[in-house]
Amino acid sequence: MPDCAVILLDFTRQEKLNISTQQLLGTTLPFSTFLESSNCEAAEELVNEVQKQSKSCLFSLFPPADIISTVEFNHTGELLATGDKGGRVVIFQREPESKNEPYNQGEYNVYSTFQSHEPEFDYLKSLEIEEKINKIKWLPQQNAAHSLLSTNDKTIKLWKITERDKRPEGYNLKDEEGKLKDLSTVTSLQVPVLKPMDLMVEVTPRRIFANGHTYHVNSISVNSDCETYMSADDLRINLWHLAITDRSFSILYCGALLGVDRTSGA
Repeated sequence: MPDCAVILLDFTRQEKLNISTQQLLGTTLPFSTFLESSNCEAAEELVNEVQKQSKSCLFSLFPPADIISTVEFNHTGELLATGDKGGRVVIFQREPESKNEPYNQGEYNVYSTFQSHEPEFDYLKSLEIEEKINKIKWLPQQNAAHSLLSTNDKTIKLWKITERDKRPEGYNLKDEEGKLKDLSTVTSLQVPVLKPMDLMVEVTPRRIFANGHTYHVNSISVNSDCETYMSADDLRINLWHLAITDRSFSILYCGALLGVDRTSGA
């Protein structure tokens, strides 16, 4: 390829980069857009090569499992949950406003990360179920804890997110490591106290709603009563109660219109 001068706009640095063709193809490409080149026959070929290398660079930086598949803010906008193709949920928290740094009030930092779904295999249908998160929905906050629903193609899960910044100390029957003491060594009783500790975010599964859909779940919606929610696939809409995991009510089924057998009861 003949050498020619090119001008690229680097969005990360907000400046123009004036480099040659050979320098461009021999280095790691920035996330840039081709602006112009000198009049040479290799200009079009250069643009195609830039696009190819940019795509390969992005795929090498971001494996398929890290690609975000869904995002959802909570009702206050303080928390942002993202789900990816690897079945992970990452929760970001908005930084509080600061008078000293007014431009940072819109920044979100990682608050918690957990594995929501794992890949499964349906032996009856010989079907592999991906772990990709299709949808996330926050429940209205009713106490200090947060709750959200996440779903892949088949299984919906309810998660509880809590904070802990204190730990109890001074147990009568346990030592500092949590092991039971020899009762013969306990000569007096003491009242346990709470000591401050580094903030810890705990995510625990509360409910697992499975076997309600034959086809891929593509949507979930929490009702205003904060006790029920709906889930939908290509042919069916189910109504669930958050406290009941083994049954749901099928409120709409379109398979009969398309000649599809109703093989999965709710």
